[in-house]
Amino acid sequence: MALFSFQVGLASGEGNYTDIVRDAQRSINLPNVILVDAMGLPLSDDQLHLSTEAQLRLGEMLAQAYLEFESSRDPKAIESPHQ
Repeated sequence: MALFSFQVGLASGEGNYTDIVRDAQRSINLPNVILVDAMGLPLSDDQLHLSTEAQLRLGEMLAQAYLEFESSRDPKAIESPHQ
């Protein structure tokens, strides 16, 4: 069974480097890696980090992405060879 991994898309940043990093994040095409985009979630007062509310919402988004990923997998692919 392969390890599942999240990639959280940047939610903030200054200058064109943010777009460069976000483009690189979107271009990753690896099995079992899912991009969950945090852009648009509310930021804290520092305008850099996610607010508490946004962190909770991101947690829900990550859980939903995981559930969708798991439901799309072939159950035969994860059965133990000893069954």
